[in-house]
Amino acid sequence: MKNFLKEQKKVLISLIIGIILILIWLKFVDIEQMWQYLKNVNLFWVLISSIFYLLAYFIRSLRWKVILNPVVKTSVKEIFTLFMSGMLINYIVPIRVGELAKGYFLKKNRDIPMAQSLPTIFFDKMMDLMPVLLLFILIPFIGGDINQIMLKILNIVLVIFIIFVVIIIFCLVKKEYASAILKFFFIWLPKKIKTQVNSFIEKFVDGMKVIKNHKIIFLAVVLTIVAILFDTLYMVTMFKAFNYNIALLIALFGYTLINLSYILPTPPAQIGSNEAIFIVIFTFAFGIDKNLVSATLGFAHLITATLIFLVGIISLNTLSLSFKQVFSLNYKDSK
Repeated sequence: MKNFLKEQKKVLISLIIGIILILIWLKFVDIEQMWQYLKNVNLFWVLISSIFYLLAYFIRSLRWKVILNPVVKTSVKEIFTLFMSGMLINYIVPIRVGELAKGYFLKKNRDIPMAQSLPTIFFDKMMDLMPVLLLFILIPFIGGDINQIMLKILNIVLVIFIIFVVIIIFCLVKKEYASAILKFFFIWLPKKIKTQVNSFIEKFVDGMKVIKNHKIIFLAVVLTIVAILFDTLYMVTMFKAFNYNIALLIALFGYTLINLSYILPTPPAQIGSNEAIFIVIFTFAFGIDKNLVSATLGFAHLITATLIFLVGIISLNTLSLSFKQVFSLNYKDSK
């Protein structure tokens, strides 16, 4: 119950921040013009766009399956259920608790220690950051005004990506150094807790050996590229639903940057933060009409939120979990 109330407070605070961002966004756009765009939306292209959106996450779940295979074999249905349950939790909670929850679910359902599953989740998240390299390559070719906000997001994500890569390399090449460095960050803990944390770190570092397989790395990279392709097609077809033909490279750059920004804490369901980042990228950088972007974004946000909640709730039910149980999970019980 205590954990549940604590998470509720976090959600409430981040929701207030999101509402403030929404109010700022509404001051910036013309509601009547947005409504004109919304009245003429093409539902056929919305359907196609929704399919591409779900396919992108389905491909990412397959990528995790490939990475997880050395630890435990899972069916396509099981891995997609686990993945989308984590997605829903990430969507609601302002910090990335969903990644931890996926390891917890594997522990509860398949008796896989979190010290074994979390390295696969860690590597999977690193693959989500890999496209930052592509974006830096694309900058000279896309035109537009790459503003300071976009560059800051890119630089932050690049730094996080490099840190992930360095940690993985150390875990694979110099396990003792990796363990020592990670343990250093927890030297302030009480002795009893520190002993448990140090034991977990040693198991985590040892668990990173699952990604030594070159075939796994190759397949993970290929599936990441396919997921990015579906992301881009989702964005292209969503703009198409509003009778706007967005350039493929701009859709690729813009939506990939938006996805990368999700590594940072966001309000529940990305309320407000999505609106802000879409305007910064597609209007300020690429000059697309702010009301068209806002109408497209607002509608897309509603559709994607519905899809994530619908698929996520079905997935949680498959795992026999409720929202309250999820927020009350005691991760300390799973080692």
